[in-house]
Amino acid sequence: MRLLKSNIEKTSTVCNNCGSSQSAEVASGRDEDYDNTTDDVFTFVRCAQCSLLYLNPRPADSELSTIYPDDYHSYSLTLDRASRKKGYATQLRQWVYSFRLRKALNRIDLSRPVDLLDVGCGDGWMLDCYKSVNPEKIRTYGVEINEIACQIIRQNGHKAFHGTFEQVDFGGQRFDFINMSQLIEHVADPTSFLKRVKGLLKPGGIIVIETPNTKSVDGVLFRKGNWGGYHFPRHWVLYEPATLTVLANNCGLAVQSFFYHACPVHWHWSLGRVVRHTRGLRFFAPLVRPSIIFQGGLRAIFYLSTFTIVDLVIKFFGIPTSNMMAIMKVQE
Repeated sequence: MRLLKSNIEKTSTVCNNCGSSQSAEVASGRDEDYDNTTDDVFTFVRCAQCSLLYLNPRPADSELSTIYPDDYHSYSLTLDRASRKKGYATQLRQWVYSFRLRKALNRIDLSRPVDLLDVGCGDGWMLDCYKSVNPEKIRTYGVEINEIACQIIRQNGHKAFHGTFEQVDFGGQRFDFINMSQLIEHVADPTSFLKRVKGLLKPGGIIVIETPNTKSVDGVLFRKGNWGGYHFPRHWVLYEPATLTVLANNCGLAVQSFFYHACPVHWHWSLGRVVRHTRGLRFFAPLVRPSIIFQGGLRAIFYLSTFTIVDLVIKFFGIPTSNMMAIMKVQE
């Protein structure tokens, strides 16, 4: 088992939206989702000028292997998929996401071939979802740094670019649709990142970003430090609709629509932190371990189902959940 590191290298930063260095502390916490990274305390601050929430200081780039251990859930899911065939749960997830993603795909013309890129696509399971909507017209591409994941992507009929998005050579390829799911919050410089994404769009193309929403019921309820969406110390910049709109505008993009989806993982992680931090409840901490969600089994089904219902009730009353999807186009 890898030992926890202390006093890892960190980098001080400023607001990525407006460049201001003036901020106020919002929440502090340690990595409680993994026990083999670092025991350092990290702090989210809110920009005094534009209200963007960001980690300051954040881990230095040299510590990426520290904060993303080998058993990080996206890596584990990739290895699991490499060793087994699709099960019922995987097929159900694909159906749910395919239904959800039609909202975005309806914004483009599917009467002709469409080139679709998923940045940070993992093992390509979302590419599977997109492809299933219209296999004959949607040509799928993925960018992924994990070589095993790239092999799986290719085996499932997609084209893969291996490497970091900033370094990949796309050879002049342009795309009608670019997807970034749960990625922008991990990026050190979202503005530069999104500008490069914009540069890969064909005329009339769209960008879809899914990211945590701090202005949600759980984001507000657990804002002092227990919110699962903080995901210390891997989430570096967190948005609400207003600040994500500012990011888009800074990059020459316009937000066309916001959609909000259930996010049971944030509720589960938040509950686990509350239990671990509350005297008298710590005995129950093993029952709400963060990893349960990704391990499958009856407990995972129970938590995922329960908190999905919670978010569906919240959505019924017109209240945003903690998973927001923004559809963007180049400003006219």
